[in-house]
Amino acid sequence: MTKENNKRRITGAMIACLLFFSVSQTVLVDTAEVAWGKSFKNDGIALERRINLSKDARVKEPSNRAKRRKAKGAAKGAFYDIRDISYWNRFSSRYYYQDLTEDEKKFYDAYCESLNEFLSSDIDAYQIQSVDENDQPATLYTTRMVNVPESVSNERVDEIATLLEYENPQFFFHFSYAAHVSGTGDQKVDYVYPVVLDEFREGGVRMEAAYQIMELVEDYLAEAKAGKSILEKESIVRKEIIEYVHYQYDENGETNWENLYQTSASAILYGATVCAGYTKMFAMLMNALQVPTISVTSLAHAWNEIQMDGKWYNVDITWDDKDKNTDLDATLVSQSRNRYFNISDNTLRQRDDFSYRTGYYMHTPENFYTLRPACLKDYAVPKPVTCKLKKTGSGKMKITASAGGQIQGYQIFYKVGTKTKTIEAASTGALSRTVGKLKKGKTVKVRLRTYLVIQGQKVYSVWTSYKKVKV
Repeated sequence: MTKENNKRRITGAMIACLLFFSVSQTVLVDTAEVAWGKSFKNDGIALERRINLSKDARVKEPSNRAKRRKAKGAAKGAFYDIRDISYWNRFSSRYYYQDLTEDEKKFYDAYCESLNEFLSSDIDAYQIQSVDENDQPATLYTTRMVNVPESVSNERVDEIATLLEYENPQFFFHFSYAAHVSGTGDQKVDYVYPVVLDEFREGGVRMEAAYQIMELVEDYLAEAKAGKSILEKESIVRKEIIEYVHYQYDENGETNWENLYQTSASAILYGATVCAGYTKMFAMLMNALQVPTISVTSLAHAWNEIQMDGKWYNVDITWDDKDKNTDLDATLVSQSRNRYFNISDNTLRQRDDFSYRTGYYMHTPENFYTLRPACLKDYAVPKPVTCKLKKTGSGKMKITASAGGQIQGYQIFYKVGTKTKTIEAASTGALSRTVGKLKKGKTVKVRLRTYLVIQGQKVYSVWTSYKKVKV
């Protein structure tokens, strides 16, 4: 799918001080070039509950997630204090933070502190009177002011704000910032105001939304925690998102550009979002499961990278979420689900689409992702790294093996002459298995592979080469 990064700058003034501002927005959405989502229908689902947001909320319907919980009779899980920042911090990542300078970290930390104040309290957003790109009066709602160190350039302010936004998807109410430009003539940004979306400007509304996000997120996590491995947990999260979130188009069947759809709230509360929401929701859930997960943006798109067994893999749930009844654009006909799940950079490039609007391929990371980890291989179940056979008696052998990553068991295949047999041994670590009743004096050929159980189905590694032992 094609997505567009639209940066707009709007000059304006505060009510009291008449200070000039600019607003920087990084908007990631699918453009009308791709038509496959136009046939999506809500099917008139009667929802069991509504999210009580502000009267002028742009999105009126929450997702059908609440109905499913009630239908399943799902018990409410452990509830947390939504005013406790430590609860929300578990959804974040600091992967890119380590690459910042000391002054950039100070700006990042102060920006987070300003947003945390609004995440953990019911204070109403501050109001700034400004003008839009057409010089028409406009009102912005913001958190408190954040100073920008002198050494941090305007360009870096914008880049750091983007990094922070994607590393902290728990800030569901925030998108973009208003920047104050110094009066020295150099147009240097000396402080910014993080913008609070209109839907969440009222403190009571924002806290109600935070509570319901907490409730829904804990429901997702409870299901994912049933997974026995990182891969199974990830697969459950992916399946849940694809099942309960759809790509948001406006009433004309075109991509919806509203800022709300750039947030995790759009995906979690409403089940309607764009690539930014898919990406933030996935990162939020996987980081809460203590699986290192980051977000990456291009000039036209957003996706994730996840770490398993010390290796990184690309995950693009937006492009994997294709309803079988939708019309596919010609460039997407060959795409099917799982094509963008735990794949290498090379595979991602092979399956990429070109954006004629930006002049780049969709998955070309923005230049400031200098620390982005390379994804060198497509994911595969770790195969056995050692396999040893030893005769332990007449007609008996002992098989020992170990794997190079997280597994749940081994499959053993052996043959004596023309006779073959396959056995399985559950194990999350090393294998030690004695096999008896073999024909004495014969040579036994053995090969192994490992497996993981993903939602009730075994997924196997490649086979090892044959080993031989005379028994």
